[in-house]
Amino acid sequence: MAETFFIIILIVPAVLGMAEILHLFKVYLLGYTRKGKKHSIVFLDNEDAVITLRAFCEEKNWYGKPVNNRFFAVYKGLSEEVFAECRELAEKNDIILLNIDDLTDYIKEFY
Repeated sequence: MAETFFIIILIVPAVLGMAEILHLFKVYLLGYTRKGKKHSIVFLDNEDAVITLRAFCEEKNWYGKPVNNRFFAVYKGLSEEVFAECRELAEKNDIILLNIDDLTDYIKEFY
């Protein structure tokens, strides 16, 4: 019984930690070396926009810092309070928040 408890409390978190270290190493080795070669876009168009944007921020964090791509959050028809919360979240996580009408113009600047 004590051995099982020892394995669950100490060994399992150690294995999960090693898996995370291997993931970061993989992201560093396979990450994009040139800035802006990949665009990730999420569309925000309803009252669940904040939840969607938070999930997008977690996806951005999962990719890791070596990945040099651009993250866009495109909004349309958000209420003022939802837009304010999305803007704050986007600024904190370095996500470019754009109106849907400005998306094509913004991307054309890079090509």
